[in-house]
Amino acid sequence: MSPATATTTAARISFGFHPTNHVWGLITRYYRAHLASAQRLVGIQVRVFPWEADSPELLERITACAQKEGLLPGLLDTEEPAAKAAAKTTARGVRSIAVVITSLKAWYYEQIQGMYWERAAANGELVVVHQPSHEGRQRYGVKSHEHKAWAEIYLLSMMDMLVTTGTSTFGYTAQGLGGLRPWVLLNQQVNGTAGPNQPCTRGMSMEPCCHVAPLYDCKRRQDSGKVVPHVQHCDDFPAGLKLVNRKER
Repeated sequence: MSPATATTTAARISFGFHPTNHVWGLITRYYRAHLASAQRLVGIQVRVFPWEADSPELLERITACAQKEGLLPGLLDTEEPAAKAAAKTTARGVRSIAVVITSLKAWYYEQIQGMYWERAAANGELVVVHQPSHEGRQRYGVKSHEHKAWAEIYLLSMMDMLVTTGTSTFGYTAQGLGGLRPWVLLNQQVNGTAGPNQPCTRGMSMEPCCHVAPLYDCKRRQDSGKVVPHVQHCDDFPAGLKLVNRKER
């Protein structure tokens, strides 16, 4: 059904998961107004729950991941080097980066947007940060809320680079639809790997993680992640399984 094992989700979604005319309007209007002129598109999907407090630690991991992995430029401490960087880029034109942040909360967008407004990028690039919506909480069965969620998933799938929150089906759908190998923000509890030295990890494939994975053999109860050649345990949910290409293992 797909040319490679690790493109199964992308193939199935692209054939069967189409926006309605209304949702397509949300997508195209937002893209044309905010994203079409940028030289690079970076998506950041932040999955937080309404009862969770705004987390400076999570914010630090998001920015450290984006800057360490080269998705976003670092920031200058003073404006004097910024003038020199701007002078160098004037001749060749300023490179612009559009960042799309999706989250139920506005706090992470406000913090990252403020960073790149109050301080200049070290390489002289122009970084503009957007957030299509911040609904505050998930509203099950509310059509307007669901339309916005679908539009934001589709917008994330159009990014050149994508950062997702581990174990989030919202992020899984966006990466599968866009055929993107994301950088995944790991929870601190996952193998103790999350922290300032490793704020994120590169996804092993564009496929989502199956959190409740079947065993390879019901009687022998073998671990499918060790037996099946195109399946591997997930970085963000070690008990789960995901499809990978053999060469990506």
